[in-house]
Amino acid sequence: MKPLLAFLILTALFQSCSSSGKLTEEERRKLAPRLHFLFDEDRPGALGDIDVTTQPDGKVLAGVIIHCSQPEDLRFLGDKVRTTVGQLVTAKLGKQDLKRVLQIASVKYVEASTIQHPK
Repeated sequence: MKPLLAFLILTALFQSCSSSGKLTEEERRKLAPRLHFLFDEDRPGALGDIDVTTQPDGKVLAGVIIHCSQPEDLRFLGDKVRTTVGQLVTAKLGKQDLKRVLQIASVKYVEASTIQHPK
């Protein structure tokens, strides 16, 4: 990833993060450490191979894998859900939707989706 593009994505992430609150300890426990930077304004994160895109309006979307004992609890996400296989749900979510997901009791863990490049 080019340094300028990474900088622009991080800048957009910080702008979108400023509109919502911090995570509770329970939410932080459920969220993979690689995604904590979405909620920590004072702690920039390294994007690395995380599936993150910025929409034209500046909203940042992160690809996630949600471990959920009741996937039907995630119906409110609508077309943001990509796939559901057993108790795993993949989705592309903004910060507000991600915070809502973390508040659901049946959600056990949310990890970052990664981009796989051919070798």
